[in-house]
Amino acid sequence: MNDRICLSNKNMRALFDAGGRGIMSLTSPYDEYKADFVLTPEEFPEYDVKDCQWLGNVGGAFSVEGEDIRFSTGTLKDNADLCAEGDRVQIRYPKIRNEKGEDLFFLKSDFLMKEQMLEWTISLVNVSDQEMDFRDLNIPLLMNQFFRGDDDFKYDRCVMRHTCITGHSSYLYWEKSSGNGPVLLFAPLGDNVLVDLRQEKEDPLFGKRVEEGCAYEGIVRAYTAAEDSVLGPDIQGSFLLGAGETKRLRFVLTFVETEGDISHKLEELSLTVLKAVPGMTGPVTEDFFVMTRPADAEVAVCDAGDRIVQSDVRNGWKVSRIRFGGCGRRYIRVKNRENTALFCFFATEDIAGIITKHARFIAQNQLETEETDPCYHGILMWDMTQRRRINSSFHPYPEDWWRGGSDDPGLAGGLFLSEKNVYLPEREEIRVLNAFVEDFILQRLTEQPGWRVHRMVPWYTMFEPWAGRGADDVWRAFNYVHVINIVYNMYRIQKRNDLAFLRQAQEYLIMAYDYTMAMFHYWMFPDGVGAGEFGNMGEMTLPLWLEKSLKEEGFIQEAAQIGAVMDKKAHFFDSREFPFGSEMAYDSTAFEAVYAYGRRIESDHIMRAAAKAAFSNRGKQPVWFLYNTDLRAGGDTSWNSSYMTQLGAYPILDYTLDRGHVDEDWILSYYGSYLSGWLLYNSEGYWDGDRANTGATGWITEASKINSTEKPPGCHMPLLKGCVALSGEAGIGFFGALRTACSLVIEHSILGRIGLGCEVITEGGRETVSPRDGLSVRFYYVPGRWKAEAEGGSLDRIVICGNEIRIFGTPLNEKGMKIRLLTIPEAGKAQELLYCQELSADEKEFRFELLFG
Repeated sequence: MNDRICLSNKNMRALFDAGGRGIMSLTSPYDEYKADFVLTPEEFPEYDVKDCQWLGNVGGAFSVEGEDIRFSTGTLKDNADLCAEGDRVQIRYPKIRNEKGEDLFFLKSDFLMKEQMLEWTISLVNVSDQEMDFRDLNIPLLMNQFFRGDDDFKYDRCVMRHTCITGHSSYLYWEKSSGNGPVLLFAPLGDNVLVDLRQEKEDPLFGKRVEEGCAYEGIVRAYTAAEDSVLGPDIQGSFLLGAGETKRLRFVLTFVETEGDISHKLEELSLTVLKAVPGMTGPVTEDFFVMTRPADAEVAVCDAGDRIVQSDVRNGWKVSRIRFGGCGRRYIRVKNRENTALFCFFATEDIAGIITKHARFIAQNQLETEETDPCYHGILMWDMTQRRRINSSFHPYPEDWWRGGSDDPGLAGGLFLSEKNVYLPEREEIRVLNAFVEDFILQRLTEQPGWRVHRMVPWYTMFEPWAGRGADDVWRAFNYVHVINIVYNMYRIQKRNDLAFLRQAQEYLIMAYDYTMAMFHYWMFPDGVGAGEFGNMGEMTLPLWLEKSLKEEGFIQEAAQIGAVMDKKAHFFDSREFPFGSEMAYDSTAFEAVYAYGRRIESDHIMRAAAKAAFSNRGKQPVWFLYNTDLRAGGDTSWNSSYMTQLGAYPILDYTLDRGHVDEDWILSYYGSYLSGWLLYNSEGYWDGDRANTGATGWITEASKINSTEKPPGCHMPLLKGCVALSGEAGIGFFGALRTACSLVIEHSILGRIGLGCEVITEGGRETVSPRDGLSVRFYYVPGRWKAEAEGGSLDRIVICGNEIRIFGTPLNEKGMKIRLLTIPEAGKAQELLYCQELSADEKEFRFELLFG
């Protein structure tokens, strides 16, 4: 491994190994940390095998005269001819023969370092007199997605991949999870395509590795030809190579400063660029604005009932206003000269209807009513394939903890139901919550004395493999946070509604205090630091609101104790360069919690780092189940659309608007995240049409199985069309969505004045805004840099005319509602309260003069 050839330009340095016939190092001088974007043989010698898969290798299969032949340049490298001259490396691999020993085919690779990019040309040469059918042609991607070591490695020396497979105009990019640049872009050029990306499943050497302190999804391969590709029959998945013909495939590798520069680079490369507002997922009741370049590209809908309402050219972009005719996956075809790209969107039901129907479904179907079940009155997981909830008497899966009523799947449904009833109280749903809290959480899940939360029930199953770890089955901090949020929401519900069948509001608040003190004073996994040094999903309540509520209710000593604990944890994060960490070698569950601790002590270091990580963690590519959804394990081949899609969007929204770092891309990223998470809901029965599943939800989507109609072999989770059919942890994401649900008016750089989650009508100098985000309790007017929020009711209509603002609302309880007006501040300045007014239960309108800016 000493014969290295250096190819470099002003933003890229590639080290090509003459013996390994591949790129062994890929760095950028613009990266002060010198992260290597590929795995190196120096650190990973186990990958330096005969059939090596270093970047620059090619594999595939073709058939000729009925004979199937597989090949890999890794096995051919020893007899390959290499020529290196100046900025170019050329390799000619030996000819491949059939069973008769006749020459059939050979492959050449040409790497040329240009001023801004490394161009790679693969030539396939048919030297036979027979036609070849290439049904597999793939490029192994042994990239540095092996998350290991300390936070510096995990967040600034490792990279995450984001995949866009659309046929023509496909691309992949790799970005650090810290959000620090640069970003590596890989794309086919000319009329070349990518039709699929697949994770290694068979080879144990190159497959998935999960060990103590490290995580790796395994090698993936990008396919330019593949049978049964992710694009289906719409894009040709194979190609023919005639006798004596040569086919050239061109690819480019280049660094850009941020992921926002990718669209500019795609334009430079003459590839199709597509952007969509409000994103790739949204309600079927609203229009999608699809922007494409070049502006003369042809845009067409593919599904019956879909229509292009309007099409024009604005600021050099073709803008197509599209209304989809049904829920689920909907396709748009973009033809750029002779090349076709296929983009998939996802349409959901109206968000307000989703929130209402899913809450009703949980209350009616997921509350355990069998008195003999150890989880009696727990709110348990729903299984769409079995059309029933999972409990102790029905549990067909190997994971015992799924039936336990605790951990994330066992508490997620109750968490969402409690948050929903803070804003939209329904008496019968609150009765379900009361049984859930009084019987299940307090009497079964909680061990006294000490407010210790069991990891699950029945408890006798839980002492392996955790026996002897110091805390039996009460070591999981996440469980405490979920319980704290639920009882704190009961405090909020009762504070506004004074329901006779509930405890006094202050009792729930003291419960939240007791559970919090238990969480921070018992041993928490891992190694006892789970409470004090890790961010736990949903934890924003603890540093931001619990102490404040205790003070307001007169619990001064308890507030001081909570405040001291919260400050200690906040300053711990402030002392770290990368102030986040979770239970896994790489996971995104910390971002929202850590951001909240930064906001508590006004640490811009924490807030900026957590918000930047949350922003870069989610994909910006136009793929329905990847667009602004989070990455959980360093790659996007599995576990997509998880709860962190919506929960982890909180730092993005708060930092860009409530902290004043106003940025169009960040605003659109937040809103795309908010909408993307709802795709898990069973809109119009898309995931399963049985009436028993009306109102149900899935858990996650699985990219590698996104076209599966049933459970594939080796998959222990039930699947419907690539969605895990259990409700699982989805409620945590929906809880996060309700915590940030809002509508916005922005001045879009291409579309002009538009509303996100709202209808905007402009007439005679008057703007009328009607929120449609699902809750209608928060509204940002970005052009005027102000925000309105309601407590105890909804914002029905906002009328803006010059300096006058009129807000029409509906109180949802006898105490009326409170409306507050705040600034969207300048970056670095504090948010200011402009007005605060209480409306009685029979008042509907709030009017004031805009006196600033």
